[in-house]
Amino acid sequence: TDDRALPTGEYQRIALVGTEEAILVSDSDRGDGKVSTWRYNGRAYLPVDSTDAPEAGWPFDMAYDASRERLILYITNDGEGLTWELHDGQWTQATVAEVVVLNETSMLAYDAGNQQLLRLKPEVGLLAWNGTEWSVIDGPSGGPYNTHRAGFAYDPGRGVIVLRGGRPFTFSGGSLPNETHEWDGSDWQLVPGLQSPRREFSPMAFVPAVDQMLQYSGSAIQVGFDQDDTWRYGGSDWTRVFPASATPGARSNHSLMFYPALSGAILVGGNGPSSNDTRVLRYQGLTPEEVCYNDADDDGDGLVDCDDPDCNTTAACAAP
Repeated sequence: TDDRALPTGEYQRIALVGTEEAILVSDSDRGDGKVSTWRYNGRAYLPVDSTDAPEAGWPFDMAYDASRERLILYITNDGEGLTWELHDGQWTQATVAEVVVLNETSMLAYDAGNQQLLRLKPEVGLLAWNGTEWSVIDGPSGGPYNTHRAGFAYDPGRGVIVLRGGRPFTFSGGSLPNETHEWDGSDWQLVPGLQSPRREFSPMAFVPAVDQMLQYSGSAIQVGFDQDDTWRYGGSDWTRVFPASATPGARSNHSLMFYPALSGAILVGGNGPSSNDTRVLRYQGLTPEEVCYNDADDDGDGLVDCDDPDCNTTAACAAP
């Protein structure tokens, strides 16, 4: 793990917007009641001077819409939910406010196989963003729609959205769920037989080097505190990973993404005694693998993305 300075704030999200650049949004007030926005290049955080910006609030989530080349942020504040887009360094409010329940936590992920920016809204369903509005494509029955605060991320190798853990939206005490669900573009499937740790506020990221999802830490209310364990998942079972170096420490409500420029998973922020930091988890000693959606020759064979036969079976390169 590597320490890298992190802008202040209690709530942060980071998302990849290219092969070498990421955007971090923090709920820290930039001086006018708005969220602060930063570019991360693997070495430092640089401020983004947008004329306008969303009002600081919580909770929020964001994901990069690769088909439209815009970062989409959904933020709630004072009982309202708003969608904002970041493009060329400028924030633009994209929708009128919608009414939300207190502490309602929507989760966003980009489905590269279907070129859809998706949002799971508790007790409503799965929504797709078309650039001007959200439309329900599934729900409210038939899926894990009583869930929020879960891990929610796209697996490009298998072409599915993975949802793990979280908290029932109508939670009234007891244990958190330990289920894993997958969205294949048309239906949800409950992955049978998995007994994963019960977590909420525990994000996931896909790591191409091992072709698996990575999930770190999170809150485990049945034991009363945040955890500092690492898990990975490739479609069959969750396996605990024991890093050779010290862990980033127990935390929850952090942000996690894979960052090709550093060949590792970036973990930022969260709630914890020592969480105002940026960490990188790298898998050492592995032969580089081709990432089939980043316009780069990752494995050094002279072939890029779908031109590389290694990508023939991936969702990103499957024949229409």
